[in-house]
Amino acid sequence: MDCKILEIQANEGVITAARYLCSIGEVQTEGWWCFKEPGDKPFSEIQESDVIGWIMAEAGAGIEANLNKQIEASKASKTLAPWLPQTFTLSI
Repeated sequence: MDCKILEIQANEGVITAARYLCSIGEVQTEGWWCFKEPGDKPFSEIQESDVIGWIMAEAGAGIEANLNKQIEASKASKTLAPWLPQTFTLSI
């Protein structure tokens, strides 16, 4: 799983939340993570890898499970050629 940080929010030099993008292959998920505890590193020394590590420590398994669920769902869906009529059946 590859992740990157898109944006952070900080209060008085302490990162309180981060917007992340994680992917496995072409499947991606994006979200905000609010940290329960502030990091213990000075703000000026924090690297992107630190923030990713904090998110993964708190939510990594859930993020990866979500991506894997999306991958399995896409494998199970039927792909139609774009030149064929796109129809659906309404079920009430």
